[in-house]
Amino acid sequence: MISDLQARLLTSSSLAAIWRVSWTGSADLYYVYVDGVRAGTTSVLWFDVTVAPGASPIIDVFDSAAAVPEPVYPDGVTLAWYSAGDDVATYRIEKYVGTDWIVQASAGPAWYQTWKSGRIADDTTHTYRIVPVGINGNDGPAVQFVALVVHHPDAPQVDMTYDAGDGTLTISAA
Repeated sequence: MISDLQARLLTSSSLAAIWRVSWTGSADLYYVYVDGVRAGTTSVLWFDVTVAPGASPIIDVFDSAAAVPEPVYPDGVTLAWYSAGDDVATYRIEKYVGTDWIVQASAGPAWYQTWKSGRIADDTTHTYRIVPVGINGNDGPAVQFVALVVHHPDAPQVDMTYDAGDGTLTISAA
């Protein structure tokens, strides 16, 4: 049984923050998950977790390999795209803010590319676009992504009715 789970910031920079997670328990092996993904196993009562600055990871520690964490919802978006052709020098990643497209990053001309945003506001729609820039310096046709971000969805609103006579529980939308 895991108890007294604590996290302490060890160090932080503009690139990463390192947290030491510690707990009490009597198992021989512990399974540490960060944002729903197993980050490692350990036989000691602590584990160091490295995250992006400002991130709010969900950390779970179990003393059984059979235990799995609850689903975790991301704090950003990941964009993915295929190459627009051999004449592309770079890709410009932009976010629509107010009435302007703001450059977020650039990426090389790989055949398949991904980019992850930093932490973004919850319960809002975010619009991004990927603009291929040719070897001649001209912009190609942009690909646009729109994402509604909900970090931790609200529980559904339901009504429950229990019939003691036949032992039936009825769940319906509220």
